[in-house]
Amino acid sequence: MTSYADPELLITGWLKARGHHVRADPHLPANSWAKAPITHIQRGQGFGGLALTLDDVLLDFDTYSAKAETAREEAHALWGVMTFELPHATLPGNIFVTTTSVQTAPLWTPSTNGVYRRTAAYRVVLHGVV
Repeated sequence: MTSYADPELLITGWLKARGHHVRADPHLPANSWAKAPITHIQRGQGFGGLALTLDDVLLDFDTYSAKAETAREEAHALWGVMTFELPHATLPGNIFVTTTSVQTAPLWTPSTNGVYRRTAAYRVVLHGVV
């Protein structure tokens, strides 16, 4: 039986290899933003697999930090990587990224307890089966 690659895990691993503090796990470590910015990545609503060898996914990025400037800098760094480096990249399992596009550029969203949060959404089209 054919199985699909998990886009959240593939792209999280790809971004970690480039030095970004990202996680796809729904449980972020307590106070993780106090030391460095951390970005939570999860599959968003909309789009969906189109065919056997294609996944069209909307990924939501939430970047948290104790400092507003740090949250902004990391969110914008990820924006650049997602826009300019991820397209045409080959991920583990011979998954090929054919397209990425910004659905929502990084913007401020409400947060609490002195934690700053920037959110963004990216559409990623993947080809290949694992």
